[in-house]
Amino acid sequence: MSGPPSSQAALMAGVLASLPGLGPAAIRRAVEGLGGLQAAWEAPARLWREVMEGRLPAKAMAALATGREPAALTALQRRLQACGATALTPWEPGGGLFPLNLRHLAEVPPVLYVRGSLRLEDRFAVAIVGSRLASPGGRMVAGRMAGELAARGYTVVSGLARGIDAAAHAGAIRAGGRTIGVLPCGIDRVYPPEHARLARAVTDHGALVSEYPPGTDVERWRLSVRNRIIAGLSLVVVVAEARATSGALSTASRASAYGREAMAMPGRPFDEATEGSNALLRDGALFCGDALDVEVAAGRVLERLVGWEARGAVVGCLTAELPGIRPTSALRGRPEPEAPGPAAGVLSEGHPLEVEALAARTGLPVGRLLASLTRLEAAGLAHRLPDGRWVARHVEIK
Repeated sequence: MSGPPSSQAALMAGVLASLPGLGPAAIRRAVEGLGGLQAAWEAPARLWREVMEGRLPAKAMAALATGREPAALTALQRRLQACGATALTPWEPGGGLFPLNLRHLAEVPPVLYVRGSLRLEDRFAVAIVGSRLASPGGRMVAGRMAGELAARGYTVVSGLARGIDAAAHAGAIRAGGRTIGVLPCGIDRVYPPEHARLARAVTDHGALVSEYPPGTDVERWRLSVRNRIIAGLSLVVVVAEARATSGALSTASRASAYGREAMAMPGRPFDEATEGSNALLRDGALFCGDALDVEVAAGRVLERLVGWEARGAVVGCLTAELPGIRPTSALRGRPEPEAPGPAAGVLSEGHPLEVEALAARTGLPVGRLLASLTRLEAAGLAHRLPDGRWVARHVEIK
């Protein structure tokens, strides 16, 4: 098995992340304070200490002095290729494929190891998490919700754990959608081990990701630390069923801290299996009854994350799926795109079109077309009229 080669920048980030005494916050501070990843890689340890205002442990100073060798980069590349993985970093020249939703977090991982493939459209991601000791009903509901969201074009994120997580991944796969599993161990491993077959299916329909290099064992503290990546990858975190002590509650808490939406599906009163998810609703989490509830919440988060000025890049991602359809816009600093009439197959403000007409003009199956239109609607770039026809939404920046 051989994986795609990783960039030099990603390998540098990976080696730095593996040095003792250097956490994600320290590496980010050094990269930003020293003028970039390459500069941080080359800077002497004393400059790292200056950037950290003297707060750099002795073991980190020693590791910086001896661990940044070309041989370390080569060794990491070989280990990744041997397990079919690649490395990504937020400081990739040109941006690369490092997930957009993670890039600006204070706790952004310096490196993300990937088996499978990440895509730009994975920005439209929803996490579905919950108890490992889920009831049959909880697993059924989680799988159904995941399938509905995947069919609408959302990437389903979870932790590959037993119970709700496994049901969410499986539901997305059955619907023919994308899913991402976040591992609490090295990218060459699967946890729990009995999910090896599910892990292979996840890589075929998306990706397994981890911040840990090959050979890293599972430790209890890593189970909770990985929850920040699940939350960070997602626009919304849905807790399908959780006990009072479930780790899914920490994922929901992280989501709120990151400016994402935490949602919970209601459960039976006085039932230990749903005590945690019901408590989330009591404490202010959004009610989740169906996929539309999630889409509305995702649209609000997307607006906060990308802002009006940045939506052009997102539109490019979405409309790539819709040949001949370009929502009109009035983004400040951007020229108004030329808008041919409806006969040319353009979705515009003044010419509402039925789904059947759009499908005929784009050549897309109705299901895929509706999924893309729904995502455009969630981003505030298209609107479905009461009669079922679609128009572009005019966006004005003040």
